[in-house]
Amino acid sequence: MNPQGSGVINLDQYEKLGDDIDKVGSCAELQETAERILTSLYAENTAIQDQLDKLEPIAALLEAPASIDDVLDWITGLIDGVLTPLYAPALAYPTQLAARTVAITTLIDQINDKANQFSSCSITLPTPPVP
Repeated sequence: MNPQGSGVINLDQYEKLGDDIDKVGSCAELQETAERILTSLYAENTAIQDQLDKLEPIAALLEAPASIDDVLDWITGLIDGVLTPLYAPALAYPTQLAARTVAITTLIDQINDKANQFSSCSITLPTPPVP
């Protein structure tokens, strides 16, 4: 298997999808198979295009600035078009961790309550990894 990105596309994937089509035994099954295959492939295309769109600000920075004004524009483009969008998702992490901790605690309580409904039920719960 080639590492992701080392080839243009994984041709084996398309051959296997073609095999799925060949194995169809009815028109209804063909309809379901066609919808499943094409919906998945179109979603992958959309995901690829979304990633390309996200890289446009980086591509704009590949040309070296020619003047002081261009340097200022280049730095502004780096901050606004690359660094800020890269960092933005991290702003939600502390809130996500707090909410997840509450949700996990609630689920642990629910597991323990459920275990108490069974006689001689002892549950060993996994513990979070230590950072």
